[in-house]
Amino acid sequence: MTDFQVSIYIRTIKNYIDLYWPSMLIFIAILGFISKSLYQYPVGLMATFGLYQFIRQPKMIIEDKNLKLFSQIFLSIWLAMVIATFDAYQFERALKTTSAYSRFFLAGIFIIPALSSDKRRIDWLVTGVALLVSFWVIDATLQFFIGVDLFGYSSIPGHMTGMFYPELQLPHICSVLSIFVFLFISYKANSSCRFLLIVPLFFIVFLAGRRATWLMLALSSIGFIFYLYLYNTNRSQLTKTLLKIILTIVLMFATTAVVYDPIRTRIINTMGLFSTSYETIDKATAFRLPIWETSIDILKANKLNGIGPRGFRYAYPEYRNKDNHWRSQTHPHLLILEVLVETGIIGFLCYLIFLYLICKGFITNKHKQELFPFIMPVLVAIFPLNAHMAFFGSVWSSMIWLLIYIYISKIRSLTITVS
Repeated sequence: MTDFQVSIYIRTIKNYIDLYWPSMLIFIAILGFISKSLYQYPVGLMATFGLYQFIRQPKMIIEDKNLKLFSQIFLSIWLAMVIATFDAYQFERALKTTSAYSRFFLAGIFIIPALSSDKRRIDWLVTGVALLVSFWVIDATLQFFIGVDLFGYSSIPGHMTGMFYPELQLPHICSVLSIFVFLFISYKANSSCRFLLIVPLFFIVFLAGRRATWLMLALSSIGFIFYLYLYNTNRSQLTKTLLKIILTIVLMFATTAVVYDPIRTRIINTMGLFSTSYETIDKATAFRLPIWETSIDILKANKLNGIGPRGFRYAYPEYRNKDNHWRSQTHPHLLILEVLVETGIIGFLCYLIFLYLICKGFITNKHKQELFPFIMPVLVAIFPLNAHMAFFGSVWSSMIWLLIYIYISKIRSLTITVS
């Protein structure tokens, strides 16, 4: 290779990085969820740049209507956390959580303008995330069948880990990001190869046996089907294609339930939700009824502004009933209950405003068809009946705000395109 060819090669790589670096930054943050803390480094870097940018141009959050909307969305949650911190059950922990939460605002005011300045950056990110999720679930599928994944991580009986080993967050992350896979497939709807990506995605989420992730995947799937029907002109062909996909998924789910005992047991237990027996319902909810009962007792004693962000683990032992077999818990395992317990009625009202502002960005936008797939993962992530990771916890709050960055960036990019 001549010096001239090397120079051209280097210049091509440089131009590529110059164009897609904001997308890469978000991508690296999402990739970082495979560990306990890697995702925090790119978010921290974005926050550092955002702080510098905010000091230089503080009026940007007022002059840019999209950043103004983002700021309102952030403040609707953060102010509730601040109010709840004043007389928090564990002041130091609440103060630490609330202070650290401000990084999401700073990161947003930096990355949203950068990501939205070129439509190709968002398109690259959609493709990148879709391929990343597909790789994760294919890797986990191999782990299930041969005992180890591509990186040598061993399987844990009854759990799907893949690259997330030894953590169990794979199905949660893949469920909420599944819409990017659906969107990637829809870009080339006539490609049978792309449709195959759905199989390992559903297979791993089903096999993981987490009902909370089943709910998120169901919400994502139903939402995307609604989107396709709403904006597709050839609905008869779409119906045929979707019926084939649904039939494949149903057959896969049914087969898995028959041959894999943990899933069959989980399905049988889940049917207990329709029972009138306390013990049966408790079993169907993974024995969370005592946790929710304790949460309600905590709420009754701290109605106005709750016990403070991430204070549940400290208050739980005091309020738990003696018959409660759960000696400690880090959060209530129900999003809306966590908001109420840790930020009170004030926090609940702020959460409603939070939901309203997110939906307002979609409702008032003229380009709903382009925006629909980007609001869906946000709504799935903040769905009030989510019963998995903590809403104020580092992992899930980071995922929520990364999705909000992409959503607001899409709104802003549509505004730039029109103007």
